Amino acid sequence: MTGVLFQKYLQRLDRYVNRPILLLIDNAPSHIADGLELRNVKVLCLPPNTTSKLQPLDAEIITAFKKHYRKKQVL
Repeated sequence: MTGVLFQKYLQRLDRYVNRPILLLIDNAPSHIADGLELRNVKVLCLPPNTTSKLQPLDAEIITAFKKHYRKKQVL
């Protein structure tokens, strides 16, 4: 991911969503959102060195999503 690609992604996401959303991102060097005027997307950067503290939350969210997805597949 490059900064230019990330900015293009944010602009496309902003056009795609029809309601305000909050996008939480880590502090990767390519995550550059400064200077973009987005109407529907608000970008919030997580503080540095928090990935290890937030990773367990990530796993729980992914597990819940997989359960929901598999349930829909069975129907």
